[in-house]
Amino acid sequence: MQELENIGSIKRTTLNDGWIEHPRQPDEFSDSWSRTFTLAFDPSVELIFFCRGTSVDVESAAYYRQLGSEKPALSGDEKLTPQEIIRLQMVLGYSNAGNNQYTNPKQAGEPGGPAFDLKEAFCRRVDSRMVLFVRGKFVQGKYYAGILFLAEETFGRVVEEIVLQATSNRKLQDNLYHLDHAANSIKWVNSAVVQ
Repeated sequence: MQELENIGSIKRTTLNDGWIEHPRQPDEFSDSWSRTFTLAFDPSVELIFFCRGTSVDVESAAYYRQLGSEKPALSGDEKLTPQEIIRLQMVLGYSNAGNNQYTNPKQAGEPGGPAFDLKEAFCRRVDSRMVLFVRGKFVQGKYYAGILFLAEETFGRVVEEIVLQATSNRKLQDNLYHLDHAANSIKWVNSAVVQ
């Protein structure tokens, strides 16, 4: 196992063996960052730690926190309703997972249609915090599973993610345990903060 430290809001987490980190490319024009790993035996499977670098609106951040109180996931995952998914569009990513069949009224595949086919979304407890778990497929590309959370040290409005991406649903399903392992081993920078 490899231990990772100080990745945004994450003080420490571990990855299973077999992941290779790629060189980081700094973004000079934004505060976004990412750390990308691929499986040694299948580089088409990626595990990415990502920060968008820009804040979501105050209302979306407040709703995320409210949802953490309403669905704290203390005894297991709590499924999100279509109405909750719509209200979380900015947190999910306006042009990413947030542009899905619930938030975009156009038909999939037509111009301006949803960019993401959302299969499931729920609240999940990771260490002492509520996070969002999302799984689906980008219409023009990869299969996706990820956890999203607001970074408290940036006033709770910048979204960070841990993403597992693969070129097929089978590869994603076969490797979900890697995402679960990374999430379940997280210790937050400020573990006293409960959401």
